[in-house]
Amino acid sequence: MEFNLPAQVKKKGEWFISSCNLLDVHSQGHTREQAERNLQDAVATYLLSCYERGTLEVVLREAISNLT
Repeated sequence: MEFNLPAQVKKKGEWFISSCNLLDVHSQGHTREQAERNLQDAVATYLLSCYERGTLEVVLREAISNLT
């Protein structure tokens, strides 16, 4: 399954902070690319966790409602 989610990366000091505010998932890295990869991993882990707990549908519906 593939998702396109809004995300942003900002430099803060020596770190790049990556955020997917729609899901309230954040990560970081020493480079922009590393921060982006770490965020992708964090989002995938979060969604898998939601699926395993049976909350994925609720989380996705809430994220979609926040888009409008």
